[in-house]
Amino acid sequence: MDSTKDHYTLLLQAILPEEIFSYFEITQVIIDENRLDVHLDELHQFPEEFSSEKLTSKGFQSAVVIQDYPIRERMVYLHVRKRK
Repeated sequence: MDSTKDHYTLLLQAILPEEIFSYFEITQVIIDENRLDVHLDELHQFPEEFSSEKLTSKGFQSAVVIQDYPIRERMVYLHVRKRK
């Protein structure tokens, strides 16, 4: 991860609920003059009760876009993709 991504990650961890970072990783952050788009992909984690099973991921579902509170007069959109 380059230093720019590190800075974005630290900033987003301070702003967004910390539970998000337990289940999702930030894949992309796009900032322009009117909006902030944060792309999140679900982490590759399985529930403990399935730890003995051989499970495979089938990719991601289509992204769901969630509008969050504005930050510094920029609209905030979270693009969330869950695993199939």
